[in-house]
Order: sequence, then structure tokens, then C-alpha cells
Amino acid sequence: MSRKVSQKELLEFDAWAFCRAAEALSGPDVTWHFNRLAEEPTVLNHRLANWAIRGSKDSWGEYLLEFEGLLHVEQSCVACGRAVPLTIDFGRKLLLKPNEVAVDEMNQEDLDEDIDVVACPETINLIDWFEDELLLSLPMFPRHEVCENTPELELIESFKSELDPEEEPETRVEKVKPFANLADLIKAKNK
Repeated sequence: MSRKVSQKELLEFDAWAFCRAAEALSGPDVTWHFNRLAEEPTVLNHRLANWAIRGSKDSWGEYLLEFEGLLHVEQSCVACGRAVPLTIDFGRKLLLKPNEVAVDEMNQEDLDEDIDVVACPETINLIDWFEDELLLSLPMFPRHEVCENTPELELIESFKSELDPEEEPETRVEKVKPFANLADLIKAKNK
């Protein structure tokens, strides 16, 4: 697609026609606003680069919508809280089906691991679908390979070193007895 795409077209995107015509979107044709990605607690900032969306119809007549690109993101490290700069190369193909029944009937074990089968109504919110792919590409627990020493880490390390193995509190495992009070309940009910 060489023309500019309006926000309205993105919100009411005809994925079926896009795939049937084997169209593509990339580069500066679209301005993205990813609110959920910006609100994600671990995401400090993000920038999308070298992205593309392609539609196609395969030899079996199946419609495929493909998302790919590079996401430059900084997430807060789960260990030290400082920024972890990441470049995520993401790619996903969505095999479109008209409804959930058709999705359930599809044998998904025969598909490549990067293909998901999705129910697609006549029009979709392409921004939401693209943002879903970005959110799914984020690591759940971003972490530096080696964290810099921070006051918090130093405090934790000093506390660990002060603990003597003999002084560590014992971990008690309580046995759960789900029927322990059953006899009392039965007696109370019979009164």
C-alpha cells in the first residue's frame, strides 16, 4: 500500500480484503499509537523500527496476515530496577478464520509454531492486533546479565552474608487437612 492509511482505516481494517489483494504496509505509511504498550509497568520506553504487515492467500486458499519488525524497548530489570535495553525481532503469522467454530475445527498441530489461528470478523482494529503482537514479544522477566551494584543489591547481599546457615529460619510445611472439621460440621447439622 503506497498511500497514507488513516486512523479510521486502521480501526476498521478489512483484513480479508487486505489478504485477498496481497497488500502490504510498512515504514512511514502509518503512525502508530500503542497505549497499552506505553502503560505496561515494565516498559520504560519503546520505538518500533523496520516493521511490516503483509497479507496473502496460500495455495490452499487460506488467508494469512503477517506481522514483523524490530522493537527497541527499555524495560526495568526485575533484579535491580534499572533499564534493560532490548532489541526484539518479532514475527508472527495469523491464519484467519471467519469465527471461533472454524478456529476450533482447525488442526493446529500441523501448523508452523509461528502461525496462530484466529477468528477474524469482517473488520478488525489493526492497531490492537499489532500491539498484541508487540506485547507478546516482550520478555516476562527482563534482566541484565550482570546487574550493577546498587544500594538495594548491596543491602541484600550483605544481609545474605550475615546469615549463618545454622541461624536460617526453618521452613515449616503445614499439612492441609481439608476434611479435618467435617465431623464437627456433620454433628452440628444433625442437632
